[in-house]
Order: sequence, then C-alpha cells, then structure tokens
Amino acid sequence: MTSDVNGRDPSYLTDLVVAPSCLLMYVVYHLLLARRVYRKPETTVIGITRRARRDWVYGIASDQNYAIIAVQTLRNWLMAASMLGSVAISLSVGIMALVATLSRTREDGEIAFLSGWGWLFRMKIACLITCFIGAFISFLEVMRYLKHLTFFITTIAPRDCNRKVKERIASNVHIAASMINRAALCHTIGLRVLLFSFPVLVWLFTVWLMPVFTLLLLLVFQCRDDESEEYGGMTASAFARDVEQQSQDEEVEPLLLAHEP
Repeated sequence: MTSDVNGRDPSYLTDLVVAPSCLLMYVVYHLLLARRVYRKPETTVIGITRRARRDWVYGIASDQNYAIIAVQTLRNWLMAASMLGSVAISLSVGIMALVATLSRTREDGEIAFLSGWGWLFRMKIACLITCFIGAFISFLEVMRYLKHLTFFITTIAPRDCNRKVKERIASNVHIAASMINRAALCHTIGLRVLLFSFPVLVWLFTVWLMPVFTLLLLLVFQCRDDESEEYGGMTASAFARDVEQQSQDEEVEPLLLAHEP
C-alpha cells in the first residue's frame, strides 16, 4: 500500500485545496443561477418552465375534463423520479458493499470499514456516498410533492356548496401551482447532486481530474440553463406582467366558481 493511501504523503494538501475549490465553483454557479431565475427568469430555462408549469395547473383547474391527463402526466413524472431515486440508492448501497469487501474483519468477527486505508481515501468514499444519498432524498421529496399534488389538482367544487367552500378550493389551485414548482426544484437539485458524483468519482483516481470534470459539467449546465428572450417567446416586461397577474388571488377564482348556479 502506498504512502499516499496511508495518508503519510504530504501531497494530500493538494486534495484539500482542489476538492473544496471544485465544490465551491459548483455551489457558486448555482447561486448565480438562482439569482438570475429570481431577477430575470425569462433568460433561463428554469424560469420559463416554472411559468409554464404554473399556467398548466391553471389550465387544468379551469377545465376538469383534463384531470385524467393531469394525473397521467404526474404519474409519468413520479415514475421518472422513482427510477432516478432507485438508481441513486442502489449506487450508494453498491459502494458500501464494495467497501465492506475491501475492509478487514477484526478478531471479534465485526467488519472494520476501510481499515488499513488512509483518512483521505475514506473521505472520498464518504463524499461519493453522500452525493448518492442526497440525490435519493431529493427524489423522495419529488415523489412526496407529486402525491400531494394529485389531490389538489383534481379537486372539484360541488355545485351545491357555499361560496366559502368554493373559495377554499380556489386557493388550493394556487397551492398546487406552488407545489409543482417545488417538486421541479427538488428534481433539479437531485439531478445536479447526482451529476456531481462524477467529479467525486474521478477524484478517487487523481485529484486533477476533478476540476476538469467539474468545469465540463458547468459548461454543459451553462448551455442548458441559458435561454434567449426571443426563443422563450416573451420579453422581460411581458414576463413581469404575467407574473404580477398570476400573483393575484382573483385570477383563478372565477374559473372555479363558474359552475355556481
């Protein structure tokens, strides 16, 4: 076993500088992206799709004939999140099983995980497992939001109910529009955390591959997250007017109260 694995090589200081720097770049990029989504949503794919999902919920609420289509769409999204969550937890369990086989068995019969390996290698394995578990938790949150969303989006106001009940059902549509965007946010976080496992994985071989893979990921994200206003089909002022109109409580209520005799 080499001195680097045993943690006796002072070159581990390079890992302590490069690895946190890659994580910092990854976090800073997404903080800047969140700032753009908040200030100029029409220039990002996330901002445009958030608006599209909100309009989709309002459209479903205005015509309950599309309720079946809505449930099928949510079911497809639920299945995709379930598959990705299964992949994440399977990879984490597989790595832990591999770690168990590489570990030594003590005299009392218990397994000492990664005994004989340096603390740096242990930290790399821990970071890799953390990425998979974090992605798994994010996809669990997606499934939780989607299951709740099916009840909100298919709620129909009875014809003989009073106005107070109909107003409460109308408020459920606003909650559903917010909930579907929260599910999408958790889905995005889960994917980004899962993809960050690739730089962590190559870190096991050499630390210099980690910044290369991190920069490649950020370059791909930059191409995927950017959107021109012309292609998005809206200007900044038009988008701001739409958001302002959607924030009003009176927007969806007439759609749901239209059936009132």
